[in-house]
Parts: sequence; structure tokens; C-alpha cells
Amino acid sequence: MSSLRMEPHYSKDRKRWNQAWERSLKSKFALRRNYIDAILDLPGAALPMELLTSSAHLVTMQSSRDELVNLERDLTSYLNNHTGFEGAWQAAGAARREELILEGLVRSCDAVADMEDRRVNCPESCLDFLQRDNGRGFIDLANALSDPPEPEPRIVPHPAYDALIGVGDATKRTPAHKVLARMKTITRNFFLAMMVWNTVLA
Repeated sequence: MSSLRMEPHYSKDRKRWNQAWERSLKSKFALRRNYIDAILDLPGAALPMELLTSSAHLVTMQSSRDELVNLERDLTSYLNNHTGFEGAWQAAGAARREELILEGLVRSCDAVADMEDRRVNCPESCLDFLQRDNGRGFIDLANALSDPPEPEPRIVPHPAYDALIGVGDATKRTPAHKVLARMKTITRNFFLAMMVWNTVLA
């Protein structure tokens, strides 16, 4: 089992599993480290730098980008066709919203083998963020992932994550580090979009 997987497993106790994840995320994003140390600590950073910039890897990354765009497009269509979702979500109450969010998280982590690992860069997946202002946090995240500027996906900014990977500090980034940061940003946003999508469908 990957070191990024939390115990107990969500199949045994999803609340305690999520609490373990939230402790890990809040600890990680409270840290302030320099760009190189932070990015080399990201999952996937052990790949040789020449592999990161290879044609095959860049094609794979573009495919991942396209998958994210498609997911965001589907989410946009759903929200446009369910105009009452926002009101229903806020009226559901905190306990019911928590059930739906946990279900969305579990479904997302079950989707593919490495999906749970992708949560490592998603502090927005914490309940206090999603539940804030009577559930407004989740709605804001859903809207932030909607209407992608195709062919590019909609990228959700986060001050701590952006600082962690060196956004705005391009002078310190080699071409391979730029590719790695791009790859991690796509996988991060894919997890967020998948979590939102599975939650609205729960």
C-alpha cells in the first residue's frame, strides 16, 4: 500500500480515514519550504528528469489535461441543468452534506488505483473548507471548476499549493521542474473535479 494511503481504510471507517487525511493535509500546507525541496517531495518526483521531458511523457500529460477538460465540461453541464442544486445543497444541513462529501471522496478514491494518492495536493478536500458558510465552500469549488477555457482546463488556485510548487517564481524552475509542476497541478485539479462530480451524483 502506498505511503500516501491513510489508515483505517475508507472501507472500514470513512470518517476516521478522512480525519487522518485532514490532519496530514493541514500539517503539510502549514509548512513553508523552498521550491526545490517541496517539489521533489511530491509524488512522482522520483521520475528521472529526462523522462519527465520525454515526448511520451508530454503526450501522456496532454491526455491527462484533456481528461480533466472533459470532466469539467461534464460538471458544467450538470450544474447548468440542475439550477436548484445550490439551494438544495445549502438546505441539506451540515450532517447530510458531510455524508455526501465523504461518499464523493470514497467514490473518487475508488475510481482508479492512484486516485487516493492525488489527494495529497488538495487541501480544499477538507470538510471545514467545503462546509464553510453553510456549504458555500463546496459550491464555490464547483463553480471554480466549471466552464473550462478549452483546450485548457480550469485550474483552481490555492495560495499554499501555488507557493509550494513555486508559482510566480519561474526563475528557479528548470524545464523538467516546470513539467513536474504542471503534471502535479493537473492531477490535483483532476482529483478536485472528480470529488465534486462524485459528490453531486451521490
